Amino acid sequence: MVKYVPYIMRRIVTYSISPHHLKIFPNIPHATWRTYRRCKEEFLYVVPPLAIGAAVYKLATARHKHLLRKKPDEFDDEE
Repeated sequence: MVKYVPYIMRRIVTYSISPHHLKIFPNIPHATWRTYRRCKEEFLYVVPPLAIGAAVYKLATARHKHLLRKKPDEFDDEE
């Protein structure tokens, strides 16, 4: 919570913020390492299923293209 400190000068009230609250992004290094750690912990839950899914998709697409081709042996007697 930001604590406002009023200064009264002849019926004019002004507020200021403590200098300790003016630090912009004070936890950037800590947040960076925390993000790296969380990504590292989730790596084995995310990457292997995605890799398996991509491999299955690639094999299924190749198999589908193979099955769509006509067999040349069936059309040898036509000319």
